[in-house]
Amino acid sequence: MTKFSKIVFIESISKRAPREQSLKAKAEELKYIAEWIDVLEVKNLSADLILEHNGGSIKVSGSLKADIVQACIVSLEPVDEHVEEKFESFFTDIKPKYLELAVEEILVPDEETVPEYTEDGSIDIAELVVQHLSLAMNEYPRLEDVDKSKLIKQEEDIKKDNPFAVLKDLQD
Repeated sequence: MTKFSKIVFIESISKRAPREQSLKAKAEELKYIAEWIDVLEVKNLSADLILEHNGGSIKVSGSLKADIVQACIVSLEPVDEHVEEKFESFFTDIKPKYLELAVEEILVPDEETVPEYTEDGSIDIAELVVQHLSLAMNEYPRLEDVDKSKLIKQEEDIKKDNPFAVLKDLQD
């Protein structure tokens, strides 16, 4: 299975002009992504990104589009979902001072305002796209016409299989 990866080095990004980058996952990469984010299938995934200097960091902004198939949380039947998401992330190869402190507890600033530190100066923009896909997809996929009685029956079965049910009989 082919890993979905596209490494960009911070030093390769021009300070004068933003760098545009498009990604489209190939068939083998789609299988890898489906396994990675634990869905039944990823039919397609593409992203358009802009990488640019932002003060002492690199800003990666863009949008992704994907069609995925997940299992319904009630019936386990396949559920198709179209995902479109805009996102931005920040990276730096300058080690933050709080990482150098040798204390037990460190107050780390808000994640959205602090760029992610990358020790070797590389950013895997494909991995970043997949991370944002996993955050954007429906956490609880459900078919519209799902039979809710199946869910209720499962709850009743769970109550019957409760290992402490035997103790209830001893109580009487």
